[in-house]
Amino acid sequence: MNNVVINPYEYFADPTKGRPIFNGSIYIGEPDTDPEVPANQKQVYARQENGTEVAIPQPITTNAGGYPTYNGSVIAIVVNGPHSLKVNNKDGSQILYSSNNYNGVATTEDYGSVLLATDAQAIAGTPNVIPDAE
Repeated sequence: MNNVVINPYEYFADPTKGRPIFNGSIYIGEPDTDPEVPANQKQVYARQENGTEVAIPQPITTNAGGYPTYNGSVIAIVVNGPHSLKVNNKDGSQILYSSNNYNGVATTEDYGSVLLATDAQAIAGTPNVIPDAE
């Protein structure tokens, strides 16, 4: 049986420039809140190359390629349940914001290039489920 090769790491791009968000900051919070405010933040986990998950602090930094990193390694970001997402560039200017990602996965059409997975199936390519956007 053949397997489909999927990049398990999400690329964060500036939708106005089409380039990676270099040295950006990723914040994850409660739905419909500003996740940059510490009181609104949810616990997030880094899924590392070996499959282990560790709780990590926010913000999560992006590397030169626009990928989220933890301790210098590219990671998949894992969060439990609905959440808001905010990505700032290296200067602290907001580039992406989503007020309510339900199933942990946002699509490129809705929010730019964004993946926040709630489980291994989402990272492996389960179809995205987005609640009605307003």
